[in-house]
Amino acid sequence: VLSHGMYGNAMNQSWLAADLAARGFVVAALNNPGTSTWSRDPDDSRRMWERPKDVSRVIDHLLSAAEITAHVEADRIYRVGHSLGGFTAVALAGGRHDTPGFEAFCADDPDELVCGIFARWHVAATPEDRAQMEADLSDARIDGFAIFDLGGTRTFSGASLAAIKAPLLIFGAPHDIDGSSLDLDVESRALVAALPADRMRYLEPETRAHFDFLGECRLGALEILKKEEPDDVFVCVEAEGERRAEHVMIAREVAGLFEGIRPTEKAADVQ
Repeated sequence: VLSHGMYGNAMNQSWLAADLAARGFVVAALNNPGTSTWSRDPDDSRRMWERPKDVSRVIDHLLSAAEITAHVEADRIYRVGHSLGGFTAVALAGGRHDTPGFEAFCADDPDELVCGIFARWHVAATPEDRAQMEADLSDARIDGFAIFDLGGTRTFSGASLAAIKAPLLIFGAPHDIDGSSLDLDVESRALVAALPADRMRYLEPETRAHFDFLGECRLGALEILKKEEPDDVFVCVEAEGERRAEHVMIAREVAGLFEGIRPTEKAADVQ
């Protein structure tokens, strides 16, 4: 099951879906209400606890729909998430929202990206919403996770991250294009430091940028963005042909985790 980042959509990782399907996987991708390209209602945005539940509902459907369930192995379910979808994956793996810890972190750095987003969306702003966010949102049916340059690590308690048992493949994206990179020291690297070392594999290739996990931009896309959406040009900078080789490597690593086969070729590990 694939899910997108903030204001992304179900098509963002279609390149990975196609690769996994060719390997024999059944792949489902979803749009998360409130945080997707065409659904940005503020009341849905603040209900961040619904993101993991959306994934669990998709799994419920895949295991019950007569036309699909015959093709699904219920004991082999996997999850991929990019950016905010990576946050969702960690919650499904067992990460628990830590209201006091996150508030203390944001008090020291109120301009930090996720602090600003959660404040703007009024996430966990009421006692009722905090209770929903702090609930156990994990789904034990999911056997492995691939996480692409997540945002939101500091929203989780350290104790809950240390208790995660499922294997995780985590990609960090250090290459900054026009200020689009996340702070890996408070995101992917911090997540890696909090997880059990024997349950995760971390890759941080120096040329990878945050939006390289989206589809390959077509020829001419950059010029269209410059004209129509100039604030979003970083999505397609260095992305018309360069992403293709990266996608091949990422798909190989993800399939290797899910198939239980250690890839023969490794990208550079960062400890």
